[in-house]
Amino acid sequence: MKDEKVQDQPISPEEIRPANQGLGKRFFVLLAIGFIFLVLAAANPAPIKAAWAEFERIIQLKSAPLPASPAKLSDHEIEGLTSMAPQQQAELLMARSIKRKKCFRLVRPA
Repeated sequence: MKDEKVQDQPISPEEIRPANQGLGKRFFVLLAIGFIFLVLAAANPAPIKAAWAEFERIIQLKSAPLPASPAKLSDHEIEGLTSMAPQQQAELLMARSIKRKKCFRLVRPA
């Protein structure tokens, strides 16, 4: 059931706008440029790897892992050991050893 008041009016050719032909051409050109870039990257990946390495260096993605506890006692710890009682020396050295083993357990797979 069609509403009686609404009438179908014919559309004149001036009112009809053609589709934008430039959009399809732009998409095709962009797609072609992307394809050319991929072909060149596949043919010679060294510049891309160098750029990625520079990017990693700038944001410091790679860095040497820092030890949680130094393997050697520092000078002030050695001086402190000489003034400690034997039990305190043993406790300090045992705590340092346990601390290092926990760090190794985190690094090495169990």
